[in-house]
Amino acid sequence: MDFRNLETLKEVAIHKVDHQLYTATYEGRMFSIGALLFQSLELLKQNLNLDQIATRISDQHDVVISKEQLLEYLNQFVSKIELNEQQENTLNSYVYWRVKLMGKKTIDAVTHLLTPLFNKYILFFLLPISFYITFWFTGVLYYEGVLLESRSLGSSLLAILLTYAGLIGLAFFHEFGHAAASAHYKEPSDSIGFGFYLVFPVFFTDVTSIWNLNRWKRIVVNIGGIYFQLISNILLVGGYYLTEGQSVQVIFKYFFIANLAYIMYSVNPFLRNDGYWVYSDLFGLPNLTQRARRYPVQLLRRIISRDGYTVAGTLRLLYKELPILIYSFGYVLAMGFILIALAWLTIQNSWELSAIGSKIAAFGWAYLKEDWQVVSKLCFGLFINIFFLTRIIKHFIIRPLLKRR
Repeated sequence: MDFRNLETLKEVAIHKVDHQLYTATYEGRMFSIGALLFQSLELLKQNLNLDQIATRISDQHDVVISKEQLLEYLNQFVSKIELNEQQENTLNSYVYWRVKLMGKKTIDAVTHLLTPLFNKYILFFLLPISFYITFWFTGVLYYEGVLLESRSLGSSLLAILLTYAGLIGLAFFHEFGHAAASAHYKEPSDSIGFGFYLVFPVFFTDVTSIWNLNRWKRIVVNIGGIYFQLISNILLVGGYYLTEGQSVQVIFKYFFIANLAYIMYSVNPFLRNDGYWVYSDLFGLPNLTQRARRYPVQLLRRIISRDGYTVAGTLRLLYKELPILIYSFGYVLAMGFILIALAWLTIQNSWELSAIGSKIAAFGWAYLKEDWQVVSKLCFGLFINIFFLTRIIKHFIIRPLLKRR
């Protein structure tokens, strides 16, 4: 190992989360590593030479590892972190067109005021109360038929601007929930940003450092955004009953419905939202999306290749792997639904544009002057649908097939 690589490895911060998870951090980027690499780096930091490290690892793990093998192993890790340094940061790599909206200094100032909400006594008091109020007021709105009434919000530009401002505020409050929970466990986040995931605009918080926490603390951080949204529902319901005037109350109702929809979107485990990470940590299933894609084929191969195949044996196998079985089935349905919906919208827009083209051919360009706004919307919609459709096909079909080769 050359001197440069040795110095690089000594700069890597390592952390043992539990007996199965180890992390290494280098220049703000975090990597999941194995137990042998963790121990090698730990011994290297104690200024042991490669011969001593190889001997100790061989003795402790009842394996034979030479100095040359250890050297190659460590150099491969250095190549990995240096390659990652040259490429785009892997944080939220599934989010594209990312824009940083808030830095660490601002986040620390805000989360300093919010972290007390994660005190275990306050958390266990507010969480069930906020959940009950959300559930109760949802029932109230359902029986009132509030959806028809909420349409009056679109009657003025001021109402529209107010609505979007409120939704953005709720989204920021959600992200501060993650940041405050992370700060509560002494792993502060570095940034809050905005980008796109699949076809959805999303806000995101850099909480990469929570991989240094055990899985139950990671779950608290992952539900922190939903927890804050439930708290905001208390404020919205309170505002509704404390204000007078139907127009103001309609705004509180609409914000509540929008916040409720955001909560439902966040708990969806089949997209990389909060529910995804909670499901992954709860059942100990890292790389959940990749596993879900491969699982049906792997399961079929194992069932077919098993000697002494029995129905009871297959049922025991399915029961043992029930979490990934359920997730894989739901994931295929969710992605299939998104693909079919986008494909249908693309076809529908194409038909409508084709019909307009036929009318232009029959009546001339004068027809276009009358409906240019409709044509513009259809063209823009078609472009957006095709763009997102190709990204989803590339991400979920083409890329996995290329990786198998």
